Amino acid sequence: MSLSSELVVVIRTVGERTFEACKALVLQQVPETALHIVSEQPFELTLRRCYEVGINSGVPWMMTLDADVLLREGAVADFLTAAEALPPEYFQLEGLLHDKLSGLCRNVGHRMYRTQYLDIALQHLPSPRNVIRPEYTTLQKMGQLGYLSQKVDIVFGVHDYEQYYSDIYRKAFVHAQKHPEWLSRFVERWRASVDEDADYIVALRGLYDGLIAKEQATIDKRDFIGKAALALKDLELIEKAELNSSHDWSDQVSKVLFEAALMPSQTPLARSDFPRSDFQGKLQRLKKRYTQLGLLRFSLYSLGAGFNRLGRRLQHMANLKV
Repeated sequence: MSLSSELVVVIRTVGERTFEACKALVLQQVPETALHIVSEQPFELTLRRCYEVGINSGVPWMMTLDADVLLREGAVADFLTAAEALPPEYFQLEGLLHDKLSGLCRNVGHRMYRTQYLDIALQHLPSPRNVIRPEYTTLQKMGQLGYLSQKVDIVFGVHDYEQYYSDIYRKAFVHAQKHPEWLSRFVERWRASVDEDADYIVALRGLYDGLIAKEQATIDKRDFIGKAALALKDLELIEKAELNSSHDWSDQVSKVLFEAALMPSQTPLARSDFPRSDFQGKLQRLKKRYTQLGLLRFSLYSLGAGFNRLGRRLQHMANLKV
């Protein structure tokens, strides 16, 4: 049975630098008739349109991915196989992507929906610009109604590689408020890589601006046009040029996953196959500290811890050269 008789694929885009690359990689795995492009703002309108595409598709499954996702070979078929193994009460499945900014494999920007329940989900979308995580909020509501979600420990591709500086800035700004428990990790990772990749310089600026911002961050790209332009001017950076649309990105995705020790040789790699055991414990301890301190004090605590670790590393490097 062909993939096109089982699913539709929806790419959600707001002008990402990798849109054409994302589209090309999808079309290597599904026919063009099975692919839909959705571009609405704010994101709640994109989500509504995606659900409408799935409802009208006439197929049992809809895969959604953001245009900052680059799929590995075989990802669509592997994802569909995992979804079809779910019990019938499950509404959606989410896979893993290797995320550039965090350096982790995360559940981000890539889902497989059972289309028969999308009309119910459509009734529970949050109002535009009302929450920072509208899709997650919808899925939480669906779970309360008995339409469950599941995560699968399989890496399907990479996320946030080759993005515009302005999008890197926006995501780091939002991360500052969305993921306070990760602040020390972000500072340590990005600071260690600034000499190799200007993305991390922009990310550090976005993180800082997000922490000191008085307003609640949104995920609406239009809210960051001026902020990102000012940040790039201050950093003396020129926005990246468009990507070469004729380039085949399959090899680059494989290279990134190989370098991160995540590329499967014969079968999709499971989360248990790569080291992350200590991270969950650290995450729980950070969440406890966040509850104790609150957002502002925890942000200062995390930044201080990150700079403290960076200082110890620099001291160690200096001693090695003595």
